Amino acid sequence: PTRRPPHSPTTLSHMAPDADVVVRFSVVSFAPQGVRLALVGSCAALGDWSLEKAVILQPRLGHTRLGSEPDFHWADVAVPGAGVEYKFVEISDNGVRWEDLGGSHNRIL
Repeated sequence: PTRRPPHSPTTLSHMAPDADVVVRFSVVSFAPQGVRLALVGSCAALGDWSLEKAVILQPRLGHTRLGSEPDFHWADVAVPGAGVEYKFVEISDNGVRWEDLGGSHNRIL
């Protein structure tokens, strides 16, 4: 019998450079009611770092959650493979609060 190598899942680093892949971005947050969480990043699908084009995350519980509990926020976005940089942001009537990862660091796929 012929032996096959074990199956390994495809990772972003093994994707063709021009192939889009759908990624579920998610975060758990204690942000107060009325604050929207969004995703902004280095590709067109994530707004090219423009807050006006940011992807708004969907809350799991929304207005039904208690103020003392966190909510799970998510969005499925087709991005162009590996090397995409991004951050989560909080958007409210008082302005925007960017995720602080220390210095000028971003998350990277």
